[in-house]
Amino acid sequence: MNKHLFGVVFTITSVLGAGAWLALGPLSLLDGPAPEQPTPRSQTEVELTDLVDSSDVAGFVTYTNPWSPPNVANGVVTAIAPVGMVVDNGVELYRVNDRPTIGLTGDTAAWRTMQEGDEGVDVFQLEQALSALGYNNDETMTVDETFSSATASVVELWQADLGVDETGRVDFGTVIFVPTQTRVAGVGAGVGDQTPNLALVTLSQSTRSVVFSADASLVQTLAVGDVIDVKPIGKASMAATVTKIHLNAHGDYEVTADPAPFDDSNLADTTPVKISWSTMLAEQVLTVPANALLRLDNGTYALEVPNGDLTRLVPVEMGVQSGSRIEVISDSIDAGTKVITPG
Repeated sequence: MNKHLFGVVFTITSVLGAGAWLALGPLSLLDGPAPEQPTPRSQTEVELTDLVDSSDVAGFVTYTNPWSPPNVANGVVTAIAPVGMVVDNGVELYRVNDRPTIGLTGDTAAWRTMQEGDEGVDVFQLEQALSALGYNNDETMTVDETFSSATASVVELWQADLGVDETGRVDFGTVIFVPTQTRVAGVGAGVGDQTPNLALVTLSQSTRSVVFSADASLVQTLAVGDVIDVKPIGKASMAATVTKIHLNAHGDYEVTADPAPFDDSNLADTTPVKISWSTMLAEQVLTVPANALLRLDNGTYALEVPNGDLTRLVPVEMGVQSGSRIEVISDSIDAGTKVITPG
């Protein structure tokens, strides 16, 4: 065959083949874009229910209000109370050079040596504490704010039982006034240590509290007296009542709550907990899933409601929202009304 004729035949065959390919496929080129599939639709009912907002934060169960009373004695620590000890009235906290420092019940800190002729609330606390220990059963000492000769006599009796010099005065540093329900939270030295004027013990409240931080938006959902749920890791939940909310120096709010009585024998002094509470947003309101709401072109909202084989739009106003459900307000719907939702 002539080579020129072969080229013509090949060219015609190629064109015919391409035309056949175009005529028969591929479908993606001939048919254009695939048609859009309709969004699946289903129906749900309007519900009459409460809308509740839940909040969760991390916090701690701990002994609160730690403080370290000053130690003014110089010398060697010869005895010191164990961590965890409850400081009852008259309990020895530590000894320096074998001279005891005693915890006495009182809310105002000791700040001076107390002796005959002194007046003040510290004297009143001293007389009250010694009376509670049984050193004024004959009531020769008047419990007031005056350190009298009778007070000095009672102090001497107490000093005799302590085994110290019976001076009738109370030197500064030999008494630490502590509130009720106080415990030893920590110690700053051990027996045999040389102590300059440093705090030897740290005291704290002897009952546990729940503490956590919250921002302004969360605090708006809490009030003193509210009950929260507290769950230590690996332990059962317990209830706690909010007792204090205050703004700290960092701009956050510190919340304190008192737990109901519970077994804390296996908890560390400071134990991480999960804290949660619920806030009632609206009681017994009509609600739908948030995705049932349709936003119209004019900026208002509506629900699509079945109407025979068709549907109609029912205008509604939005109320509060909690999670995936939202309050709807309309005179044209009731609990049980069916509405269209995607999916």
